[in-house]
Amino acid sequence: MKSRIPFEKKEQVKRIFRFGYITLTMVILSAIFDIIEGIRVSALITITHGLILSTILLAVYFDLIKDIVAAIIVTVNFFLVLSAIAEGLKSGSYLFILTLIFATPFLVGTFKTNLFKVITYLFISICSFSICILFCSDTGRWQNISPVMYSGMFIFNSLSAAVMCAIFAYMGINFEVKYREELIAAKNQAEQHEQKIQKQNKHLHEIAFMNAHIVRSPLANILAITNLIESTKQSECDKEELMQLLKTSAQQLDDNIKQMVVKATDKFS
Repeated sequence: MKSRIPFEKKEQVKRIFRFGYITLTMVILSAIFDIIEGIRVSALITITHGLILSTILLAVYFDLIKDIVAAIIVTVNFFLVLSAIAEGLKSGSYLFILTLIFATPFLVGTFKTNLFKVITYLFISICSFSICILFCSDTGRWQNISPVMYSGMFIFNSLSAAVMCAIFAYMGINFEVKYREELIAAKNQAEQHEQKIQKQNKHLHEIAFMNAHIVRSPLANILAITNLIESTKQSECDKEELMQLLKTSAQQLDDNIKQMVVKATDKFS
């Protein structure tokens, strides 16, 4: 399990940055729309939202936040509720909470292993949506917005929310498929690496066996013959026979060493 943690964390960071790019793009477009229409309070809320979300993404890049998804879910929900209070239900800004609900499984990642987190984050978004429906008025409390402007805002927000829901639904499925494929590939690679190590260990055991038995046998013969030559006086015939035995053992030792070199070279070259 530990070997998979870096891989899963890297995958989650990819998802978070994809979510961040899309959300920041929508925040920028909303801020531009608010500025053009002269909705100053909404523009201020939207710009602040974008700055804080950018800060969170920067913290993700430097690995400064422990629970990244929780920070994103809470921040986005807070500013969406704030926008709904400032603009009113007629603007349709609360519909982006539905987008966040669609994005939650995508942000969290593997559904089975993070079921509790998914349920918790969905509960937060559902509560935010309920607060907007139950406690927000139809029109904004902090700024004057004309009926014509409300119509344009609702069309823009509802279409944007629908498009983002579709994008996150597609990305969630696509990322999950790619994640499983990469996970299987990583598992296969780990198994192949383990098999390679096992083969190398087996090969090293074979070399150790050759060193302990095949090489040491002629070496022991050489040492015994040299001790025999040094310790006793031998006739010319005996010396010639011992030298022949010595030569044979030396040749056998040389052949065995060459076999070990060839075996090691074939394996590790």
